[in-house]
Amino acid sequence: MMAYFKTVTEGLTGQAERPARPELRGHTPYPRDKACELVIGAPRRLQVERGFSPRADTLPMQGNAMCGRYDSLADLNVAADAFAAELSFDRTSWTATSDVRPTTRQPVLLADKTVVLARWGWKPIWMKSGVLINSKSEEAATKRTFSKAFATRRCVVIASAFYEWRSEAGKKIRVRFTLRGTPCVAMAGIWADEATEGGAEQERKFVIMTTRPNALVEPVHNRMPVLLKHQQVGEWLNPQTPAEHVTALCDPIAASAMESIDAPEVKGPKGRISVA
Repeated sequence: MMAYFKTVTEGLTGQAERPARPELRGHTPYPRDKACELVIGAPRRLQVERGFSPRADTLPMQGNAMCGRYDSLADLNVAADAFAAELSFDRTSWTATSDVRPTTRQPVLLADKTVVLARWGWKPIWMKSGVLINSKSEEAATKRTFSKAFATRRCVVIASAFYEWRSEAGKKIRVRFTLRGTPCVAMAGIWADEATEGGAEQERKFVIMTTRPNALVEPVHNRMPVLLKHQQVGEWLNPQTPAEHVTALCDPIAASAMESIDAPEVKGPKGRISVA
């Protein structure tokens, strides 16, 4: 079945208000948690069962997922040096890519100053399919899906760029956003340990925090990842940082600190590849 995603900011309100159909009784509804930005991979059938319009509320899981693609930082030693961190995973188990996608394992920096691999996307117990890949920073502190992690389990997702898509002449153009003066982009995230398939083991997973766009991103998208200045990383990771300051760290970074360039994609023999 073709994968779909749901942008919850358009109105994830839980149980459908339309009359329940007999064949849908017994389904577990989505909770009333609007802090979720995206549900990646939810089948269209489930979206319809929850009362979402497949035309207005769902889109094919292709190029315009909100904060749903980014570039790896090829040389992780740059991040390790910048944040006085230690790489704590087998480097042969991970390969840098210019097309990081949800559900893959990627490097994240934890509060103990170790860089570990974690899988992008949560799957809370109430989800029947798909994963959550983003969380709205403005609401995460008060939403049960994210509140505990937002308070005590913050991380930094290490990248070199992130992507959004703009429309032009009926086509989607990929735009690459970077920070001026540094190859390392520190995206704010939160993490949780979830049971693997079968429940025998725990796996570390993360979601990326989002915020309102700055002037550079706004013409392209109405949200952007929370980007941390290097001097803010320690404050973000520290679980003792006051809650009001954590919230302030989620304000959008200044547009003058960023750069952007069109980075269109073409179909290659092994799928989509980037065009420099």
